[in-house]
Amino acid sequence: MKKSVCIVVCLTMLLLMTACGQADIPSANTVKFYYIHNELQYGTESGVITPAVINGQYDEDDYQLLLEKYLNGPTDYESISPFPAGITLKDFQIVGEKALLVLSPHMGTLSGSSMTVALACLTRTVIEMTGVEAVQISIENQQINGVDFITLTLNNFSFWDDV
Repeated sequence: MKKSVCIVVCLTMLLLMTACGQADIPSANTVKFYYIHNELQYGTESGVITPAVINGQYDEDDYQLLLEKYLNGPTDYESISPFPAGITLKDFQIVGEKALLVLSPHMGTLSGSSMTVALACLTRTVIEMTGVEAVQISIENQQINGVDFITLTLNNFSFWDDV
């Protein structure tokens, strides 16, 4: 009797463990949007910026639509949008290995560390989504830190505080 109970428990545990491994496999229709982590965790890889995995039916080459959805903000309580309310994507193009974005003037209301975090989130989202090497960001009828546009790569940011 004890032997049969032990076998049933072991089989149940084995079945449960194999089911858990399947949840981590992303489907073909997922994309990561990067936002500010709702609860900052210093000293970790996802300390300030965290991915929100979006599932759904979309054309993976329709980056304009995906970025508009991204700028609308997260749909969970684990993350916060770094972007000001009302921001829109005015133009999006991929030229070679660079994505060119023009954002609405709302983005110009950010400055300092708020602007840096927003640019880091946007850059990481666009690079991972499109596979480009760099992102050129401009604000409609405004400058960013005294220049017409800023070109960023993942190397421009430290996404993990290893101190």
